[in-house]
Amino acid sequence: MTKTRAHHSFVLAVSVVLSGAVPHLGALRAQSIGAATAIWTPRQAFAVKRIGAVAVSPDARWAAVEVSEAIMDSTHSEWRSSVRLCRLERADCTEWVETPANAPAWSADGRWLVFASNRSGKRNVWRKSLAGGRA
Repeated sequence: MTKTRAHHSFVLAVSVVLSGAVPHLGALRAQSIGAATAIWTPRQAFAVKRIGAVAVSPDARWAAVEVSEAIMDSTHSEWRSSVRLCRLERADCTEWVETPANAPAWSADGRWLVFASNRSGKRNVWRKSLAGGRA
């Protein structure tokens, strides 16, 4: 990874956290400021979304970010990953590829985003056009 791409990945990760991909982080910080000893609970740990792989597009305008969140209900207890598309110059991100999706990578020309998913019942590589549409 080049120094510029590494810098973009770092800036993107910070931007994703600040832009709401980790919505409860501010509340956790506010709770801990007044307390002499902050206690990190399992509930808080599962409220924070995890940022995984980051793939910067060849033109360095976009980044695909793998974001995992805990799903815990009467039938599920797992981490589900999706891929968010982020515009680097504005640091805004939208969920772009439905769950389950992970390991994003760009085509050499930057027109396609490829990712891994088991949405068909079997793990496969999928692609989605930057212009939109279903993978």
